[in-house]
Amino acid sequence: MFQNPRGEVLHYLGHAPVASTHLPATLQGFAWPDRFALFYTQLHNGWYEVVSHAVGLLPLAETMVLSELEWGLLDELDLPSSFSLANVVSVFSSGAGGYLCWDFNQAVPAGLVWWDDEAPDVVDFWDLLDEWSTMGIQDY
Repeated sequence: MFQNPRGEVLHYLGHAPVASTHLPATLQGFAWPDRFALFYTQLHNGWYEVVSHAVGLLPLAETMVLSELEWGLLDELDLPSSFSLANVVSVFSSGAGGYLCWDFNQAVPAGLVWWDDEAPDVVDFWDLLDEWSTMGIQDY
């Protein structure tokens, strides 16, 4: 619980760091960027606004491989044939239909925003993480 710059009290929940050997089985096959893995193993295992369960990094056990859900818009998107939702992991929900993800479809994981109703956007993961986290604290 803390007060944002506008004087509003926000309730966030953070989780204790995890041992790298305690990754959920669905996440063990991915080559996580070092900085990202260090965050979860040395700082904490995600944080989010309690009421919305969004605007923060999710605990690893609550992240999702996008192929686990039916999105309904795949036929409408012009995605490369090599693109697979089985290689995209959502780690942050904006609370407004956007999911910050790691895209493991290429040799070097990249940031991707998966929208529930429009084409995805390739993004700088860390920049958008900062932007969405700030928005959650200042503007929520």
